[in-house]
Amino acid sequence: MQGGSPAGMIAISSDITDEVVAKEHDLRVNIVYAVVAFILIEVMLFFGINFATRKLQEVIEGKVSHIEELNEYLEEQAVTDGLTGLHNHRFFIERLGEEMHRAQRSCSPLTLLMVDLDHFKQVNDTHGHLVGDAVLEESARVIRKHMRIADEAGRYGGEEFSVALPDTDLEGGEMLAERLLQSLREMSITLPDGSELLITASVGVAQWNGREEISMLIDHADKALYEAKRSGRNRVCRVEM
Repeated sequence: MQGGSPAGMIAISSDITDEVVAKEHDLRVNIVYAVVAFILIEVMLFFGINFATRKLQEVIEGKVSHIEELNEYLEEQAVTDGLTGLHNHRFFIERLGEEMHRAQRSCSPLTLLMVDLDHFKQVNDTHGHLVGDAVLEESARVIRKHMRIADEAGRYGGEEFSVALPDTDLEGGEMLAERLLQSLREMSITLPDGSELLITASVGVAQWNGREEISMLIDHADKALYEAKRSGRNRVCRVEM
């Protein structure tokens, strides 16, 4: 080389087509894998969320059902006497008032029974309150046995029960009271010593006259009950209104 000028150039070339193709193939494969993985993840998420949603819905429905059952139980407890299972005093009075309005609209008879267990205080004093509770429970069972679907029964207080008889006149009420009284006479409670305790009751019967207030109907039935007690107990007495 003279005067600093290059005498010539050497060129080296290499074919990288195969490498490019291989890279493009790898890229396409990676893209396919990524797409497939994305789809699988989406599918798994879909089914996972769907499963979790169903389970959550089942839990919610179960909770709602439990709450509804609890509300029904609480509502029932609010109107039910805890010992006998009959309606309590307050709710019975409400139902009696409703039956009076219905009887007035339909011009149909309505009769009220007041049932009082005889010598119940003596039962408690002699045998204890557990036996007294058993007597009340069994008496309520006997009363329910004689009720029709439309009838209403309640524990009026202590050992006293009340029964409203829609579409029943005084004679019909008296007949039912006699049958009820006979069933109570046949009822027996087994005492701890194995002996049997027999129970009787007194019943007052009054038919609503279609005009007077609820307090007057109850008063007439109470007067009939008092007469049954005064006359020797273990009997049915009626009063005309």
